[in-house]
Amino acid sequence: MKARAVCCLALAALLLPATSATAEAEPSHTDRERRFSLSYQDSLRPAKPPEGSEAIVYLQNGPLRASVSTFESANRSAYRRDQSKAFFDSIETGIAASTTSYKRQIRKHQRIDRAPTLDLSFRRTSASGAREIVWMRFLFRYRFTVVATAIVPASAKRSQMREAKNFTESLVPLEKP
Repeated sequence: MKARAVCCLALAALLLPATSATAEAEPSHTDRERRFSLSYQDSLRPAKPPEGSEAIVYLQNGPLRASVSTFESANRSAYRRDQSKAFFDSIETGIAASTTSYKRQIRKHQRIDRAPTLDLSFRRTSASGAREIVWMRFLFRYRFTVVATAIVPASAKRSQMREAKNFTESLVPLEKP
C-alpha cells in the first residue's frame, strides 16, 4: 500500500511540469534577422519609446523602463580571448564617461552559445537629478551589437529591480555565431 502511494506521488510529480508548461507562455520577442531572443514578465507592457529613440522593443511597468536596441559595430575583439578584456574595458569606460555619477555594481563577461556578452549594472544620476539603477546586457555579434537595457529609480521596490535584472539577462542569441 505504501509503495503504491509513493508511486502515485511520483507519477503526479512527473505530470505537474507538463500541465504547468501548457499554461500561458510568458511574453517574448524574437528577431530572426539580428538572431536574438528575449523573454520578459507579462507585467511589462509595450509603450511608446521616447522621441529620438531607436529601440526595437520598448516596455514599461510603472517606473521601470526597458528597451532593446541594435547598432552596427565591428566586434572581432570581443571574440578574441587575448583582446576581449581590453574590449570590455573600453565599453565600460565609454559608458562611465558619458554617465553622470557612474558607480559600477556588477560587471560580468561571459559567452552564451559562443557569443560574447557583457552584463553591467550601475548607479547613476539622471538628467533630472534622480538616482537610478541601470542594468545592461550587450550581446556581441561579429558585425553588430544588441543591447538590452532596464532602468529603475534607486528607490524602486525589490520586485521591480529583480524584474529589470531578469529582463536584461533574458537576452540570448538564437544560434551560435
